[in-house]
Amino acid sequence: MNLCILVGRIEKNATLLGKDTKALSFVVETINNYNGEEKKDLVSCVLFNPTPELEKQLTRQGEGLYVELEGRVSSSSLKTNGEKRYNTDVIVRHWTFTVVNA
Repeated sequence: MNLCILVGRIEKNATLLGKDTKALSFVVETINNYNGEEKKDLVSCVLFNPTPELEKQLTRQGEGLYVELEGRVSSSSLKTNGEKRYNTDVIVRHWTFTVVNA
């Protein structure tokens, strides 16, 4: 089973991709505590077929929004100028967006 749960804040406003099948691309900043040290991770996320309201909110006012997401990890690779590059995204299935003052 491929299941990922993220909690954090959206790093900057989402980017809209595609025309027929729309997708929102955004980055969530999460905080890890490892051996008593706080470490921030940036996780790339993609949400397919957003509602018009959600698309508007995340592309215009998404930065800093607190989110709780459930999705799956998806990885891919491609060759650019002879170099193999890897990409990993969380494909969002369920989400909760909350405005938190902090």
